[in-house]
Amino acid sequence: MCDTMMVALWVWAVILWIEGLQPRKAWYLAGAGVLVAASALTKYFGASLILLLAAYSFARLRRFGNWIWYLLIPVGALVGYELWTHALYGQGLLSSAAHFASTERSSRHASRLSVALVGVSFTGGCTLSVLTFCPLTWSRRAAAIVAAGSALAAAALIFGWVDLGERFGGELAFNTLPAHWGLVGSQLALFIAGGLFTLALAITDYWNRRSPDSLLLGLWVLGTFVFVSLLNWTVNARSVLPLIPAAGILTVRRLETMHEVWTRSLILQVAGALMVSGVLSIWVTGADTRLANLAREAAHSLQWQTSNEDGMLWYEGHWGFQYYMEQLGALPVDAQNYQIRPGDRVAVPENNIHFAGLPQNISFQKEAVLEFPNPSLVSTISWQLGAGFYSSYWGPLPFTFGRVPPEQYFLLRANGVR
Repeated sequence: MCDTMMVALWVWAVILWIEGLQPRKAWYLAGAGVLVAASALTKYFGASLILLLAAYSFARLRRFGNWIWYLLIPVGALVGYELWTHALYGQGLLSSAAHFASTERSSRHASRLSVALVGVSFTGGCTLSVLTFCPLTWSRRAAAIVAAGSALAAAALIFGWVDLGERFGGELAFNTLPAHWGLVGSQLALFIAGGLFTLALAITDYWNRRSPDSLLLGLWVLGTFVFVSLLNWTVNARSVLPLIPAAGILTVRRLETMHEVWTRSLILQVAGALMVSGVLSIWVTGADTRLANLAREAAHSLQWQTSNEDGMLWYEGHWGFQYYMEQLGALPVDAQNYQIRPGDRVAVPENNIHFAGLPQNISFQKEAVLEFPNPSLVSTISWQLGAGFYSSYWGPLPFTFGRVPPEQYFLLRANGVR
C-alpha cells in the first residue's frame, strides 16, 4: 500500500510549509508545494493538504499573500494528471475515483450514523496510544461519560439499532455479532471510546489555545475522520493513518496541559502506556502477517492436492490468494467468459472478495474442505468476529482479539453439463 509513503510526504510538506511561511522562505514553500503534489499523486487524499495548509496560513497571517501561489503547484499537478489520464484512458482517474467512492457508499445502504460510529471505532482502534494515555490525559468524570456513550454506541451497532447496511456474509454475519456480544461488544466500546478521545483531543486543544497550530492539528484530525467515515468508499484502517502523527502531537500537548511537572512517576506511566500500545500493535501486525501466510499455505495445499488430477485448477477470490494461485499456474474464474469444463476443479476461499460465481450450466460437487487454523488470537479480517481492517464491509472493528475461526477453502469439482 502507498499510504505510508503518502503520510511521510504529507508530514514533510507540513514541516517545510510551517518553516517557510514566516519569515517567508521561497524555497521551503516551493518544496512544500512539490511534496503536496507528490503526496496527492501517491494517494489522492494527499490533495486535502491544499485546503489544510491554506486554512492554516490564513489563520496565522490573517491575510492572503504570495504564499497562495505555491499551493498552485499541487493544483496544477492534479489538473495535469486528470487531463493526462483522460487522454490515456478516456476518463480521468481522479473523477473516476470520486465516482467509485460515491457509488460504493450508496450501494451499501448503511445509515450515516452507523458509518460515523464505525469510523469512530476504526479511529480509536488505530490510535491505541490515545486510549492507553486516557488515564493521564482525561479526568475520571470525562472518562466515565465517554465510556457510557461508547457502550451505548457499541450496543447499537451489535444489536442492529442502527443500520449497518450490506455486510460480508449477508444475514449470517448480522447474527454472529449478537452471538459474540461480550467479546466483540467490549472491544467495540473500547475502540469507540478511543476514537471519541482522539476527536476530543483535536477539539479541546483548539478550544483552549485558539492558535493557528491548534487549528492545523484540529483540521488535520477532523478532516481525516470525515474522509474516513463519510467520503471514502469504505471505512478502513489505512485511511486512518494520516491522522496518527497529529494525534500523537495532540496527546503530548494534552499531557503538558494536565501535568505541569514531569515527575518520575509520570514518566514511568507514559513509558507503560507506550509499551502497552506498542505490544498490542506488534501483536496485530504479526496476526495480519499470519493471516496473509495462510493464503500462501492454502494455495500450495490446493495445488499439491490437484497436481496428479486431470483437468484445470481454477480459483475464485482476490488478494494474496490470487497472487499465489497464479504463481502456481491456476486460472481465475472469469464471469464474462466461463471456460470451466467437466473434470476441472475450482478453489473457493471463504474469507475473500471478488467472487465471479460459477456457470449455471455445469453441476458441481464439494470435493474437499481445507481448514487452516489461525492461533494468533487476534484477527484483522473476520466476518464472524466483526473485524474488517481493510474494509468495514467485514465488520465494525479494525481488528478483534479472541479465538479466531480457521480459514476455510472449498475445492469444487465440475461434474458435467446440466
